[in-house]
Amino acid sequence: MNMDDYFDGASVEKKKILIIDWSNACHRYIFTAQSDVEKSILDPLQESDPNDLYRFWKINITQGLLNYVKMFKPDKLIVALDCKWNWRKKIYPDYKGNRDEKREQSAVDFKIFYPIMNEFTEVLKKQIPNACFLYCDDCEADDSIAILSREVFHEDDVVIVSTDRDF
Repeated sequence: MNMDDYFDGASVEKKKILIIDWSNACHRYIFTAQSDVEKSILDPLQESDPNDLYRFWKINITQGLLNYVKMFKPDKLIVALDCKWNWRKKIYPDYKGNRDEKREQSAVDFKIFYPIMNEFTEVLKKQIPNACFLYCDDCEADDSIAILSREVFHEDDVVIVSTDRDF
């Protein structure tokens, strides 16, 4: 007797799940936007509008999101969000401690960027109602992505969009 004798012959079709590490994408695209703003200034003596950076970022990240959906044609789109304080910081207070110094050296003003990023994320939640924007207390997006891909969608085809080396 083989395994098929126990089932009615109907196979469960794998779903394609697209999971985006949102914080990772936001950071990648803000630096791309910074480069775009610098290239868009034809006259080096002309100052750009400081808001140009955030406008370019919104355009770039929206285009990126749409391109991922077109490319992978997912059955489900999950946007994994970071929480501000995660379990790693509770165990190791210096976790990512060097980032503040790097942010201060950056041309991007993160004190301006983060509220814009959070507000835009809220806009996208309303504009893309069939996407799941997933936020878990005490977790970074990569923690949520690991659980989703290994435990929840382990029988499906999962595509993870992230440049994070933790995967």
